[in-house]
Amino acid sequence: MLDLLRAKMPWPDVFFKDFIPSGFALLAVNGLPQILAALMLFKNHRLAYWTCLACGIILMLWIALEWWIWGFVALSNIFFVLGVVEVVCACLNLRIGRKVIPF
Repeated sequence: MLDLLRAKMPWPDVFFKDFIPSGFALLAVNGLPQILAALMLFKNHRLAYWTCLACGIILMLWIALEWWIWGFVALSNIFFVLGVVEVVCACLNLRIGRKVIPF
């Protein structure tokens, strides 16, 4: 897998000696925003659904990048569908103007 990354991404000798830099990028781009969105949902923040919408879009873009590098992989396809579900749920809740947590 590292050979595929080295062939398609810039600065392969700097960033793709191992998976640690890409793991930190995954944490920063997908992990932390998803945690932030979950916390905002539990705190009934007024921008929680907008954050969920952004997280779903970011997840789908990340998976599109993975498809470009490695092709279609079953696990990537599942996470893309989860990103679509997240975007659809956020859009539906924004459209009806629902309060974040109904209790």
